[in-house]
Amino acid sequence: MVFDYIDQPYANKAINDTNVNLAIEDMGRHLVNIPCARSSSCLPAKEAFDKEGNLIAPLNTAALDEWIKRWGHHAQYYWFYLERSKKDISFCGENPGTGRFDKMVKQWLDAFVAHAKKLGIHPDQLIFHVLDEPRNDELFDAIAKWNIAMKKANSGIKCWSDPTWENASSSKTISPAFMEMLKTTDIICPHLPACKKIRENIYHIQGNKKTAFFYTASDRTASLLDPYYAYRLQAWHCWANKCSGMGYWAYLSHHQNESDSDWDGFGDSTYHWGMVYLAEGAMVSSKRWEAVREGVEDYECLKMLETELETLKKKRGITMSRAESLLDSASLVAKDYEYPLIYGEYDKDRTLADNIRLQVLDLLSRMKTEAAVEN
Repeated sequence: MVFDYIDQPYANKAINDTNVNLAIEDMGRHLVNIPCARSSSCLPAKEAFDKEGNLIAPLNTAALDEWIKRWGHHAQYYWFYLERSKKDISFCGENPGTGRFDKMVKQWLDAFVAHAKKLGIHPDQLIFHVLDEPRNDELFDAIAKWNIAMKKANSGIKCWSDPTWENASSSKTISPAFMEMLKTTDIICPHLPACKKIRENIYHIQGNKKTAFFYTASDRTASLLDPYYAYRLQAWHCWANKCSGMGYWAYLSHHQNESDSDWDGFGDSTYHWGMVYLAEGAMVSSKRWEAVREGVEDYECLKMLETELETLKKKRGITMSRAESLLDSASLVAKDYEYPLIYGEYDKDRTLADNIRLQVLDLLSRMKTEAAVEN
């Protein structure tokens, strides 16, 4: 997933009706299958509820319907950011922890899920993110209360969270508030640079049987980052730590004015953290965007080898040492996240991922040939 937020109304001045489909096609070519939408595509209006918390008005689904239609076959899941914050954790004016709040959430989700089903979308394809980058107990508690209400609704949707506190999931510093958030979250997606001790953190998360993702948010000038270490190797971090998904901030730099440009970073109001450049009739890729795609393909190759190995073990009761050795080597390509390495201004080894991938593809080819001969 990349945090694109190209649902309507467009928050990014770089996106408009003439290029939005180009952006979606480009993300599809780069293997993005979880599009991201904001609260305007999913939350009802405050006046949609009466004093008792009953939903008395139909949901306005125009923006949602258009967004889903545009993504078409590229989307496997649909991610919604509810845009709650420390200043306002309410739902249409009602704070979590009350019977009215729970009632409102349930009736909203019942209506939302029912509409999604009409569009051919199953509830477990819907992912809801309450509050961005929680980093203290107050925010962990707010997310947990929201998640509990959404779970009570029994809608089948998934709850997602992206903690950034450096040791939020470390067994040595775990807090009850974080633990409660973890218990109520289906997909936990730590900020990779904040996980100083990645394996300890991920082990604790997966010990609680949670799906794990990683995401990164680039510096204000993404072009200074090393495409290999900062972008391609994120997929290898995911592989080494048994994460099943990953995210990047952001697809496009967030343009606040129509005159802002990623081609010339001087004198505008933009933080240049995007991975593509806008041109007339095209989305122009960057080395970092192509590195993301290569990383996903690397992960796919490793998954294919792992699947093939498991199949052969079941069929023949044997262990293929070469395949196992390669998969073990793959877990060492990305070690602990090292900040100095993500910047691209000095020489370093960028060949290991390619070397392992070529060996994996060669072995897969030979395994296929051998299987055909046996049959």
